[in-house]
Amino acid sequence: MFMKLLMPVIECGVAGTDLPFALDTGATGSNFSIRYYERFRTQDRAWTKSETKSFGAGGIRRRVTYLQPRVSLKVGDRTATLERVPVFRTKMGSDIDELYGNLGQDLVAKFESFTLDFANMTFSLGAPLP
Repeated sequence: MFMKLLMPVIECGVAGTDLPFALDTGATGSNFSIRYYERFRTQDRAWTKSETKSFGAGGIRRRVTYLQPRVSLKVGDRTATLERVPVFRTKMGSDIDELYGNLGQDLVAKFESFTLDFANMTFSLGAPLP
C-alpha cells in the first residue's frame, strides 16, 4: 500500500500481475480505468457495452463503458471476486487515469474485516464471510 496524496493505493493481483488501484471505501462499487481497459481489452469479447452515469457539480455525465462480468483480485493471501465491474474506455480526467481503477465497498463486502496498516503500509482482508 502507498498513499497518493490522501488516497490509499493498494496493489492487487490481476491475471498474475500486481496492479495499483485506488481504495475508496466510500464508494459502493468499483470501476476500472482506461489503463485497465488498454491492458485487458483483448478480453473484451466477454465484456458487454453499458452506459454509466456520474453525477457532479457539472450535472449528469453519461459515458459508454464495458461491464466485465467477473474478475478475481488477489489481495495478499485472499482472493476477492467482483462482478459486473464497469470498465471505462476513455480518460476520466482525474488521478484515477494513472491507476487501474477505483475499488469500493464491493471489494471488502464479502470479508469479515479489512485492515489498513499505516505503520507497515499494508492492506489486508480478514476471513471470508460464510
